[in-house]
Amino acid sequence: MTGLKKHYVEKKEPEKAQTVQDIIDYENTIAKALGYKIPERLTENVAANAKNDVPEKEDKKKETENVIVDDKAAEVSSSTFKPEPGTRDGIPVLTPVPKRLAKITSPFGVRIHPTLGRPIKHNGVDFGSGRGAEVFAASSGKVVLAQYNGTYGNYIIIEHTDGTSSVYAHLDKISVSKGSAVKKGDVIGFTGSTGRSSGPHLHYEVRIKGIPVDPKGYLVETK
Repeated sequence: MTGLKKHYVEKKEPEKAQTVQDIIDYENTIAKALGYKIPERLTENVAANAKNDVPEKEDKKKETENVIVDDKAAEVSSSTFKPEPGTRDGIPVLTPVPKRLAKITSPFGVRIHPTLGRPIKHNGVDFGSGRGAEVFAASSGKVVLAQYNGTYGNYIIIEHTDGTSSVYAHLDKISVSKGSAVKKGDVIGFTGSTGRSSGPHLHYEVRIKGIPVDPKGYLVETK
C-alpha cells in the first residue's frame, strides 16, 4: 500500500485504516510462516474491501452482493480455535476442492455477475465443477454457520485462528453442523448450485476480521 493511499484512508476513516493495517500485518506474518511473500496487489485489495465492506452506521441495512449480514456469523466466540504452535494448522492453505478441480474459474474482485449481468464485487473465488464434488475444510477450525442463505444457498463458515474464517457457498449438501470441530481436509459438503448461481461450482472466501481478502494467495496445498 502506498503512503498516499494509506494517508487517505487514515484521514477519512481512521478505524478502518487500523483494521486494514492489522490485516496486512497478519497476512505478512502468515506469508513468512508459509515461506512466500503476499503480493502488493493483495494488500491493495484488502484496503479496497475494508473501505467498501465495513458499513457506516446509517448504511447497515443496505444489502450488499456476496456479503452475508448475519449477527451470528459476525460473533467471535471466546472459544476461538487455536492452532498448534509452529504449524500451518489454522491457516486456510488447502484448496477446498479436489486437485482436478483446483482451477479458479472466476477470480476475486469486480466482475460482470453471471446472473445479474452487471458489475459486482466478487468477494471470493469460484471453482467450476459438476454437482456433487467433495468440498474440503481449508484448515482446522470450528463450524460457526452451516445453513441456507438466499444468495449463498447452502453455505458453511469455518472459524480458524486469530479472526480468520473461510466460507463455502452454493453447496448441494452440507455434511457438518454448527459447532462441529473440523480438521484440514475433512469433507464438509458437496458442490452444487443452490442460491444465486448460474451452475454447479464452489464459491470460496477467506476473511480476516470479517473483511474478504483474495483467497488466491492462500491456496498453497491441494488434495
